[in-house]
Amino acid sequence: MKRKCTAVATLFTVCLFAATLLAAEPGTEYSPSGELLKKEGDVKEKALTKEGEVKGKATKKTGELKEQKKKQEEKVRAEKKKGEAKAKEAKEITDKKGQKTEEMKKMKEGQKKKMELMEEQGEKDVNPLKDLK
Repeated sequence: MKRKCTAVATLFTVCLFAATLLAAEPGTEYSPSGELLKKEGDVKEKALTKEGEVKGKATKKTGELKEQKKKQEEKVRAEKKKGEAKAKEAKEITDKKGQKTEEMKKMKEGQKKKMELMEEQGEKDVNPLKDLK
């Protein structure tokens, strides 16, 4: 049964195709009417305007993105400079502290030497007194 149905459907399709070929005049080609040409022109025009708008928006967006990127890079540079300045200040402070500690050490050493000299001088002064007794 299925074979008969497919055979009939195929025969019908072939006959329909042959009829359309015979009905068409061999010398004429399909040419759209004026309304179809107008519609096609309108559609093309709309497509071109849409494309132009999309391109304009895309260039605007890329410009904005570039500006944002530049601003962000400037912020990073400014923060980097601030960080470097703070590090420099901290280094200067530590250097000053180091210098002060060195000065304090030198002062202590000087005081120790003075104390030692004073002790020696005191002993020298006491020795003759001991000899006198």
